[in-house]
Formats: sequence, C-alpha cells, structure tokens
Amino acid sequence: MMPMIEPEVNIKSESRAECDAILLEELLKALDTLPAASKSC
Repeated sequence: MMPMIEPEVNIKSESRAECDAILLEELLKALDTLPAASKSC
C-alpha cells in the first residue's frame, strides 16, 4: 500500500505550482534518506 498525500493548497491558487514543487523536492529528500532495501518493492 502507498499513503495518499493531499497538500492543503487550493487547486486554483496562483502559488499552487510552487507549492507542488516544494512538496516534490521535500519528498525526494526524505526518500533519499531511506536505506536502499526500503526503496525496492
């Protein structure tokens, strides 16, 4: 299973793209901290 991530940003917000980019960057940083064995499913 995979958790669903729902950012609290209005879909019509002018800053939505920027918020999505920040979220992606932070998620990728967090994934990089996981051991290699945790990344393969």
